[in-house]
Amino acid sequence: MYSYLVVIMLILSKVFEIIPFNGKRILVIIWKKYGFLVPLLLVLFFMISFFLPISAEKINLRLGSIFTTYSIFLWLWGTKINRNAKRDVIDKLTSQVMKIDNSSSFFFIKVQYWAIPSLLIGIFFYYQYFSS
Repeated sequence: MYSYLVVIMLILSKVFEIIPFNGKRILVIIWKKYGFLVPLLLVLFFMISFFLPISAEKINLRLGSIFTTYSIFLWLWGTKINRNAKRDVIDKLTSQVMKIDNSSSFFFIKVQYWAIPSLLIGIFFYYQYFSS
């Protein structure tokens, strides 16, 4: 019943696993500005979903609703915070125009684009639920 969740956790543990450093395994997460909130919000959505009145037999419905609402939230929030992230600055000494990109990203991917794989995962779980 929870096999999908176990598979996702195993894949994530292998993705974030790094070569041992001084005998210890380290976890490297790369973010810029508010990008660190991408995985934390996913955990928050999972925690909130346990209060939904959905039975344990309908785990695919629960996971589908988590990922689709998460993707909608990420898209709206990501486009809002990255809207005015790029700007041009003129250097006083050289009078050259420099472009500064201060957008929020997680693993070099802008926050709003994390909504696309999340939505695909949500559609997959909805498909699993409605096809059974």
